Amino acid sequence: MRELRPWLGLLQRHRRQLAVGLVLMAATLMAGLGLLALSGWFITATAITALAWAAGLNASLNLYAPGGGIRFFALARTASRYFERLVNHDVVLRLLADIRVELFRKLLRAEAYSAKRLGSAAFLNRLVSDVDTLDNLYLRQIAPPLVALAGSLGAAGLIAVFAPALSLVVLAVLVPWLGVVTLGMAWWTRRHGAAEMEAAERLRSHALTELEGMAELSAAGLLSRDQNDLLGEDNAQRYRQMQQETSAISGQALNTLVIHLLVAALLLFASQAWQAGQISGAVMVLIPLVIMALSEGFLPLPRAFMRLGATEAAAERLNTQDGSQPDSSGQPSEVGLPENPTLTWSHIRVARGAPVVFEDFSLSVSPGERLVITGASGSGKSTLASLAARLTSPDDGQVMVNGNDGALFSLSEWRERISLLTQDAHLFNESVAANLRVGDADASESRLWRVLEAVDLAPLVASLDCGLETPVGEGGGQLSGGEGRRLALARVLLRSAPIVILDEPFTGLDEATAERVWKGIQHWLSGCSVVLMLHDSMPFIEADRVISLTAGRAM
Repeated sequence: MRELRPWLGLLQRHRRQLAVGLVLMAATLMAGLGLLALSGWFITATAITALAWAAGLNASLNLYAPGGGIRFFALARTASRYFERLVNHDVVLRLLADIRVELFRKLLRAEAYSAKRLGSAAFLNRLVSDVDTLDNLYLRQIAPPLVALAGSLGAAGLIAVFAPALSLVVLAVLVPWLGVVTLGMAWWTRRHGAAEMEAAERLRSHALTELEGMAELSAAGLLSRDQNDLLGEDNAQRYRQMQQETSAISGQALNTLVIHLLVAALLLFASQAWQAGQISGAVMVLIPLVIMALSEGFLPLPRAFMRLGATEAAAERLNTQDGSQPDSSGQPSEVGLPENPTLTWSHIRVARGAPVVFEDFSLSVSPGERLVITGASGSGKSTLASLAARLTSPDDGQVMVNGNDGALFSLSEWRERISLLTQDAHLFNESVAANLRVGDADASESRLWRVLEAVDLAPLVASLDCGLETPVGEGGGQLSGGEGRRLALARVLLRSAPIVILDEPFTGLDEATAERVWKGIQHWLSGCSVVLMLHDSMPFIEADRVISLTAGRAM
């Protein structure tokens, strides 16, 4: 249950509204108990009175009090049900918003290398499957057993008015059975629920991967085989779901059997009490009807707690999305970030399992310096860039500015000084202008055209039907790889930060275009500290220093 603790904490924000909803749920069940019990008593008392009249006996029955009671319970049940749905649906929607916000915070805090490992299928599962599973935590797995317990105590209390001994029988059966039908059902199906969630995630991931790679699979003649594998996974998932449904139906059948056996036992004991003259015939009927009405509170429990294993698995997966980076919402340092800072990676250690990326690595970039860092894929260039932008936290060591630990400064203050072009910079499904204004929200059109000119995109954008207002498509799909890369570069230049880190800025460009772009952006880089991350040094780039990384070591 510890996986659920962070998410159960969200309930505390709405504890008053949750308490009101819980009271209304209990009131609905109690009104149902009163309605069925009083109706059974009234019908039976009426029949007994009529038989007495037929036998010539002197008998009377107050029709107005029980009739009024029946109307009261009927109206109370309807009203409490309505307001319960109103209150609980409102609080559940609020909880859903809280869960999503907390999830997005975790994803935003996630380290860059972890975020890259999450494909679209994983994100889809987090946002749809896992969040929806947690969404039902209160209404299905917290409130119902509490209401059933309250209903059991209420039913026992009502029966105790007429037959105290039978109320003890009710408590002796229902309270332990409540534990069996909740915790027992959860234990029975826990492994299967978690396995079903994991299998569903794999199936969804496989389906999306096949759609994204359909062209490659078709070209390789592997599409049919992959589709058959996907169908096999789907059939296996259907079988697991059938097992889950079988477990749920079995649990509900067993629950119904226990409730009805208790009803039969109470009817037997009540009839004996009636024969002994301890209770009236109408009360004899009332007692088992109370338990029959109580079954409404017990029926949903087996299926709800069958999903507890899946809920825990969903919470555990969501919990793993938290990053190691501290929440940097604190106040800026008293030192204050300088306008032209010196950036230092000091004794950095970064381990991503094996091998270790960096071990006791140190490097500084002086104000206005041009530094080129070269290295093969996996040598740690992107890790250095992520560390500098505080997208990733080192396992040991510090990223410093002018000798001060970067953790002293708020993220907003830090990122005013550093502008980063990542290797996989994302373009939004918006216009060219909207994508550029991510770098500078207040940039004028003339400034946008100037930066487009610098990255050699102005002629292309000018030729488009809507110019700057032309949508670039999802992920920049309406642009070529090189065009999208230059648009992302232009967005970074608009930041006007004193430290500019460009991770593979010329990806998708031929050497002539890369040289033209490099010369075009010199004005925008004037006075900045520039760190270029490249696979290989390029002859047209004049740098103050060139450092080659080999397995996280500077050469």
